[in-house]
Amino acid sequence: MNEPTERGPGEGGTPPGGAQAWGPMDAYGTPAAPAAPAPPPPPVDPVPGGEPYHLLARTARNRWWRPVVGTLFVLGLGAVFTLGLGIVLGIVAFASGVDMSDPEALYTEMPLLTLVTTALGLALALPLVLFAVRFIQRRPVGSASSVTGGLRWGWMALCAAVGLGAMLVGWAVSLAYYLLSGQGLGEFEMDWAGWSAFLPAAAVVLVLIPFQAAAEEYVFRGWLMQAFGSFMRTPWPGALISSLIFMSLHGYRDWGMVWVFLFGLCLVWVTVRTGGLEAAIGLHVVHNVGGFLLAAAAGEAATPLDQGSVSWEIMLGPGVELLIFLAVVLPLAKKRNIATRS
Repeated sequence: MNEPTERGPGEGGTPPGGAQAWGPMDAYGTPAAPAAPAPPPPPVDPVPGGEPYHLLARTARNRWWRPVVGTLFVLGLGAVFTLGLGIVLGIVAFASGVDMSDPEALYTEMPLLTLVTTALGLALALPLVLFAVRFIQRRPVGSASSVTGGLRWGWMALCAAVGLGAMLVGWAVSLAYYLLSGQGLGEFEMDWAGWSAFLPAAAVVLVLIPFQAAAEEYVFRGWLMQAFGSFMRTPWPGALISSLIFMSLHGYRDWGMVWVFLFGLCLVWVTVRTGGLEAAIGLHVVHNVGGFLLAAAAGEAATPLDQGSVSWEIMLGPGVELLIFLAVVLPLAKKRNIATRS
């Protein structure tokens, strides 16, 4: 009879240090492979599929506090930026000897600097929205733009072209009303300021106003609508409240308040119906750039910022502009099969 031999590791014997040295065994007595560590959570959650634009924040990470914290971040820090630039403007105006007791002094004596600081303060809200989408709600940045995950540049350009045509028709309607009612040229009556005054103001308008208008769309028709969509599926409470906030942050009174509220409400509607901000941005940019360029031609680049009481006649042209834009863009989106769901 052979003497039993001691088996070493790997030969079916007991491993050095006892049975536990090999870890858990499978059903055949073979050491089982160690369990793989759990993968870390993804940095962002994908948006839910098949949802309209205002519900894209309803991701797996969606919690009640995320849209609340994000809204405080966007509006609060945006107000800080705007206030800070306003203080800088006030200091420069005081040092320049501007009569600060005159409420219109900044618009008449420092129009270009007033326009720059105001437009820049509003434009800075755009990166705030994108930061909040990415790092507070933890979803793709592009979901703030459209259901396809980014801006559809061709579609936005087409909407801007429609907006330009609608604005020109609106101007023609206003001008025809003033002439037929015996009021002369009305709001279009102005003195040419000359190229030396117009060109610097036009450059500021063309560079900053598109970002200012786009930032307002990302805040009011983008962030706020999707923040409300985090809590409820219907878009109407978010549409009404965001439009009221949009109206309150403008300085218009009387018919001007009505116009701004309806303008915001219609842009919410076209955003939901077209699945993104492109149409709203296109119209808003064209509308603002056109108004500021007219003011710059008269040497009054900051006059559109000096808002106040507005008669219904002044709202006639913009109202026609908005109706034409909606009447053309919504059927055009359907004809071109513009995606309205993620």
